[in-house]
Amino acid sequence: ASPILIKTLEVASAIQGLPNPPEGFRAFIVPGQGSQTIAGSWYQVPNGWIELKKSSANGSVSDGNPNYSLKGAVYGIYQGEKLIQKLTTDENGYARSGELEEGDYTIKELSASKGYIVDTKAHKVTVKAEQTSAANVTDIPQNNPMNLVLEKLDAETKKASPQGAASLANAEFTVKFYTEQSDSDPAEAGKKPARTWVLKTDVSGKMHFTKDSFVSGDAFYYTSDGKTVCLPLGTITVQESKAPAGYQLNPTVFVQKITGDG
Repeated sequence: ASPILIKTLEVASAIQGLPNPPEGFRAFIVPGQGSQTIAGSWYQVPNGWIELKKSSANGSVSDGNPNYSLKGAVYGIYQGEKLIQKLTTDENGYARSGELEEGDYTIKELSASKGYIVDTKAHKVTVKAEQTSAANVTDIPQNNPMNLVLEKLDAETKKASPQGAASLANAEFTVKFYTEQSDSDPAEAGKKPARTWVLKTDVSGKMHFTKDSFVSGDAFYYTSDGKTVCLPLGTITVQESKAPAGYQLNPTVFVQKITGDG
């Protein structure tokens, strides 16, 4: 038999009946010349990893809109109050930690990526040896909840009251939403709107983003609750497309940029 086999059998015989070593314990034997034998051991730290995947909490608002990006969100990995590592997401919202010892960790977002609101929730993750633990997180895209779009006034009196037989009701306005942020009409630069709506005023001359005001066009954008109408980051233009009874059409294109500040 080879010297290595003989020495291995000797050691195996000597340790029979002894308690099992810790799971991370490792040892080796190197037979030497004559009666000399070299033995060594080490303790393997049981490390694992965390894989983080960020996504939008409201893809109908953020998808296809360059004002939102999953890249650049920074997360902290904590044990108790101690910051262990930082993660930064790529363009797919993905990040992977370095080696982490087994145990329980908490992930917190330190800064959001472009167009998103910082997630204030703490996400608990348990790391196990030689395993990758997944942490799936979502961020809410910034948006501007909408109700009143405009109020039509009498050009002479500057009041929301018609004169004579005229009416402020049923004026129709074409509202266009562009994903570009611009201080001027994006259509002048050849841009096409992502969504378009035609809305009408009520008897008080007010126009809202509601079903009552809706005449035609695309579906509304909604916040994460699925009920509140909103506008994503970008630009809207509003232009009167049908004047109410007794009034002339106003061809002015009104431009409003939608930013994270409202």
